[in-house]
Amino acid sequence: MMESNQIRLQLHYCFNDKELHSMNAEIHNECEKQFLMAIMHLNKYLDEPIIIDIIPSEEGGFIDIFILFINHPAALVLLTSLGTAFFYSKLPAKLTTSEETNIKIENISKLNEMSIDVKLTEEQFDYIVSDDKYLKKLKNSFFKTAKKERNIKQIQFTGTNIKDKVIIPTITVNYDDFDNLLEAVENDVEEIVTFERIYIVAPVLTRGRRLNWKGLWNGKPISFKLENSDYLEKVYSHQIRFTNGSFIDCELIVEKTINYNKDTTEFRYYVETIIENGIDNNELITYNKKVKNKDKTDNNIKQLTIFDSNKSE
Repeated sequence: MMESNQIRLQLHYCFNDKELHSMNAEIHNECEKQFLMAIMHLNKYLDEPIIIDIIPSEEGGFIDIFILFINHPAALVLLTSLGTAFFYSKLPAKLTTSEETNIKIENISKLNEMSIDVKLTEEQFDYIVSDDKYLKKLKNSFFKTAKKERNIKQIQFTGTNIKDKVIIPTITVNYDDFDNLLEAVENDVEEIVTFERIYIVAPVLTRGRRLNWKGLWNGKPISFKLENSDYLEKVYSHQIRFTNGSFIDCELIVEKTINYNKDTTEFRYYVETIIENGIDNNELITYNKKVKNKDKTDNNIKQLTIFDSNKSE
């Protein structure tokens, strides 16, 4: 463990008009938010969290100054990588592969020189600046927002220690290059399988209708794809009927998709295995067959009919 160190990060918004020392408050606050979230995101790589203070802005355009208290030897390396990822990770298309390689090697060498106790490998460097999807999302939001302030000429990022020695060399991004730093981010998809009871609100009673069933799961409405052929056949042949309190005990597949480009999280639900079928305060019927070759390509069709819970057949 290293002794607590203070790092001073400076985010300098340079304007076309050198006499201008103000900017749109909403744009500034959103940019500051994205930048601070990016710094805090680095805590997932560290045992000791980074603590951030802010001091009054300076003139000379508009300058934000953040004081970071770090207790982990890798923190400085990560902060330098953050600067690379945020302001320099997507290189202009006009650069050749050899130029890109030379710049990467130069950055890795600088990082290793600044970190005495921890050496950052090329693989780790590539992950931080290229594969961290959440960091890319924050960077995209930062530059999309900054682009709205047309008085900005360029943004500069630098870091110094408590003695004002430069430890993160200045990186400058011109306004016209903001769009070059935006990157498409692939979605994250996570699948969770859990045993649950779902109360049936609106079943799909007609064969061939590729609609989602409606139900209540833990008291909340849910739209799910039912893919158990044995159970569905009994529904279509009227061997299974529904009334108020009808439920299935099943393995519920929850598919969570994080879309970093749209900043949305979507959930889709599937039922393949049904353990029991029943009605509150009545006998249970046990099922255990599972359908194969499930098709998840038609999940956005909405169920338009509502099951009449008061009808008993």
